[in-house]
Amino acid sequence: MDSIIHLLHSIQSTRLAAAGSSTIVIYDHRMSLLKIFAFVLLIGVVLTFDQEIDFVWRKDWSFLKCVFIFVLSGFTGKHGFMRWCVQSSMYNDEFYHSVVQVVLTSELVLLLWIWVIYNRSKGILSFLGVLFVAQTAALFVILATSFAQLQITTTLIPNVKFCSLVKTPELFYWYWLPVLVYNSAILALFILKGTESFRVANTPHTNLFHDVYQRSFVNFLGIFVAYLLCCVFWIAADFSLGQIPVGFALSFSVTHASRLLINIRHAYYLREDLDLDRRTAPVVYAHETPREELLFELRALRLSKK
Repeated sequence: MDSIIHLLHSIQSTRLAAAGSSTIVIYDHRMSLLKIFAFVLLIGVVLTFDQEIDFVWRKDWSFLKCVFIFVLSGFTGKHGFMRWCVQSSMYNDEFYHSVVQVVLTSELVLLLWIWVIYNRSKGILSFLGVLFVAQTAALFVILATSFAQLQITTTLIPNVKFCSLVKTPELFYWYWLPVLVYNSAILALFILKGTESFRVANTPHTNLFHDVYQRSFVNFLGIFVAYLLCCVFWIAADFSLGQIPVGFALSFSVTHASRLLINIRHAYYLREDLDLDRRTAPVVYAHETPREELLFELRALRLSKK
């Protein structure tokens, strides 16, 4: 009886956390699923909503715009996962599809950003590519091995149908460790580049880069902290409460990854305005500083022009 009471308290906390994490995404993106089809009908400015309108929705279709929409669509899988994890007997499938989709999508966005600020370095791309593949392989191994040993029941309490883990493999607790290792490398590279770039003399273009960089740092740090909490909860805390940080981690992944994409678009279009004001041709191959290559990288990422 004590174990059942403890489980019910854990479920209650998890459901409250799920509602809270869902609110984060909805508040940050103003019903992001609806925006894809009818964003012009939305009223009000909430957080980055005005920037989304200016730098995403009002612009022509491009690679980054498609990625932005794809990132927002990850919220659907996340919300489905948080709902089914305590109600459905399909826990395995929902966990696999929603968590893996959102996590790996946000990780690709982080990789894209690091690749841009390191001037499309092949070495950095290769290093992060190997890390990403290793992370993905580790997640698949952990999930495949753990799912084969998971014991789940929906009949723990008579006449009350919900999904509950009866036995959890030890390897399953380490699920977030590969994600944390990857994000640690991403954050370290981001900080290293920032320290290097801020030593260069200021110009209008470098000031723009500083502004975008500072905005993005909060997003990188937020994603890292979210995954760190997941790792700590799953390894060291009560596993019955392990789903609480997961919902917030996935919400932060969706919101912060989309903000990083907005920052890229923001830098690109503001930089175009600077070039126009100076009545000079856009800098493509000749740059005042190493950071001036940012414009070229952002242009190369777009499949269509404004």
